[in-house]
Amino acid sequence: MSKKWGDIVVCSLDCEHCVFEDCINDELTYEDYKKSRVIDSILGLDVPRRGRPKGGKDTSGISTKEKRRKRYLDNREEALAYSKKYATENREKINANRRKKRLNNKIGMDKNGE
Repeated sequence: MSKKWGDIVVCSLDCEHCVFEDCINDELTYEDYKKSRVIDSILGLDVPRRGRPKGGKDTSGISTKEKRRKRYLDNREEALAYSKKYATENREKINANRRKKRLNNKIGMDKNGE
């Protein structure tokens, strides 16, 4: 049953026994939301999870650190070959960056009075 509040009719949120032909309630309460999620999960629909799983683990139970370590060990030779190739091709660039970094650190030490 809907309640009257002055001249405004207020919905009783009992949709199964609604006295109106067109629903006047366009709000979704938290209880309705919980019910719809339960119904969706029973029907096998994809119910989105809130946020990321705790502990940095996905649904497989393997942590991100373990995955990265496994991927590295599986592709270790390729990774080392790529690193060596990059280092030989960009030796001058790498050395220039190192010199620049050392110079900045030395200037920083001079400014601090050390």
